[in-house]
Amino acid sequence: MWTRTAPPAVPGEGRVVALHPADRAEATAFLEAHSPRTHGQPFARSGQLWLGVRDDDGSLLACGGSEPSEAGTPTLAGIAVATDRRRSGLGAAVTAALTRRGVEEAGACALGMFADNDSARRVYERLGFTTGMRWRSRWVDTQALRPGERA
Repeated sequence: MWTRTAPPAVPGEGRVVALHPADRAEATAFLEAHSPRTHGQPFARSGQLWLGVRDDDGSLLACGGSEPSEAGTPTLAGIAVATDRRRSGLGAAVTAALTRRGVEEAGACALGMFADNDSARRVYERLGFTTGMRWRSRWVDTQALRPGERA
């Protein structure tokens, strides 16, 4: 999905804060607990921006990241909300903040998503993203293949 338009203001966006490389282990553990299928890798490469929303006790409630693609377009990944806080607007707030910054800096913003995540798709469409292409892939357990069998 992609957009060239900054999203409208989203409730809760004022709670979004920058995460720092020192938060890498915390953000990685958060994603493992609340979005184990994600391809997001906090602070794994230079040029990444990670944002989050913290609870009053300082713990992460939501996070998401952006990094430039080979063409320079910011690509979002790892957008996740704590399972007990979903449907509260935190994912939209993080996504809107990342998208707005990407559009302002590069003129466009993109993201990939799992086809079965209809909740995320509704959020992204509400924020102005459009589907550029659809495709499917699957993980193959190569250890389970018989000799000579191809994936």
